[in-house]
Amino acid sequence: MKVLDKKANTSLTQIPLAPKDKIRDYEVIKVLGMGGFSVVYAAKDPEGGGVVAIKEYYAPNCMRRKRDGSLGIHPKDAEKKYKHGLKRFFDE
Repeated sequence: MKVLDKKANTSLTQIPLAPKDKIRDYEVIKVLGMGGFSVVYAAKDPEGGGVVAIKEYYAPNCMRRKRDGSLGIHPKDAEKKYKHGLKRFFDE
């Protein structure tokens, strides 16, 4: 699903990262799973070359992915939901 943020003039999506996308220096291989507030990826370790699991905080009810792959709070008034979900993410 794509949403247009007219103020930022960027395309926002509710989709996870794709294979070959980067999380810092790690290259995404595939999505291992998605939950209520996270996505787990298999990614290639740039130093050792092995495969690692990376869990990304991603709450589709209050976040959208930008064209550059980063995440932003959306809609703009969803910051309270975002912070509550982030706390739950780290408590898990």
